[in-house]
Amino acid sequence: MLYTREVQYVYPRDSIYYFNRRIPKDLQRHYRCERIIVSLHTKSPHAAKTKSVTLAAQRENEYR
Repeated sequence: MLYTREVQYVYPRDSIYYFNRRIPKDLQRHYRCERIIVSLHTKSPHAAKTKSVTLAAQRENEYR
């Protein structure tokens, strides 16, 4: 099982991994929620780690 301390923004639920990232306060008015939660559609901890790194990088680019 993947430990969430090893990978930022990832948590398991019913053995499926999810990406969970908080939206910066100054940008929250442009979104409906204060968090983005997306299913990574995988049960593999290694695939979850890879997908979460990609999603985190995409979010960082959006927030700049």
